Amino acid sequence: MLISVLTLTSLFSCIEPPSSTSQGEPGGAAKPGAPAPGTEQSPTEKGDGPDASKVPDPHDGSQPGAPTPKYSQDNIPDAVSLTLKLVCADCTGELLVRVEDASHQPPSLAAQKTFAKAGEGTILVPKGIKAVVMVVDDANKNGQPTPGENIGIWTGGLLDTSAVPGTITLEVGVVPDEPPLPPAANEATNKAPPAE
Repeated sequence: MLISVLTLTSLFSCIEPPSSTSQGEPGGAAKPGAPAPGTEQSPTEKGDGPDASKVPDPHDGSQPGAPTPKYSQDNIPDAVSLTLKLVCADCTGELLVRVEDASHQPPSLAAQKTFAKAGEGTILVPKGIKAVVMVVDDANKNGQPTPGENIGIWTGGLLDTSAVPGTITLEVGVVPDEPPLPPAANEATNKAPPAE
């Protein structure tokens, strides 16, 4: 009995487990057509990742809808006026500027305003928030971002509205490399952008 256990142990000890670079084939071999280890493409390199400059479809398949702003332009209790430069080469609709309050989690829509065309304008926002500022080419003119519509996000990170900043340029189709995220408790946010 002892000999048969030793024989079985020595037989199975010669089988190599798949290597960490395997793509699911026995013995560590890669599947035919699989990229070499370390050369995998990211979804954006393949061209099948989401386009950050377009409003995405809801992840859960629900009906699209956008929250209503906490304040309208005429009822913000302690307002700061932001000077905007809106840029859009081929917009088909109105330009919708949305300001999200990212001072807390989850962020909430603080204010929004519609502009008939690109150019300069102003929007009132609550003072003292950390804001994400976005522009939407509201092609269907429904007053909210709709999946497939083009967007732009201010590339300066979170905007501190504690002081009146200089002109903020928002260009449809331009988004930051990394999305602006609410700061940790001990992390400082970007200060007001320089005047342009």
